Amino acid sequence: MIIYIIIARNNIKRVSAVILLIIGFISWILHLYYNIPPGAAIPELISIFILIPYYIDIVLRSLKKSP
Repeated sequence: MIIYIIIARNNIKRVSAVILLIIGFISWILHLYYNIPPGAAIPELISIFILIPYYIDIVLRSLKKSP
């Protein structure tokens, strides 16, 4: 995600990536702070859902560059 923030040319994509990165980080902090029992996958699911649009964007970019 940090690399995506660096390589993104569109400022809207950069800002949204930063905001979503912060949300993911906060979800992990809350998970660890409230000592939720092991196996609770909420922060992991949040992280996955946050990254899906960026994975799709990177794949579409690479397909456009392919001959």
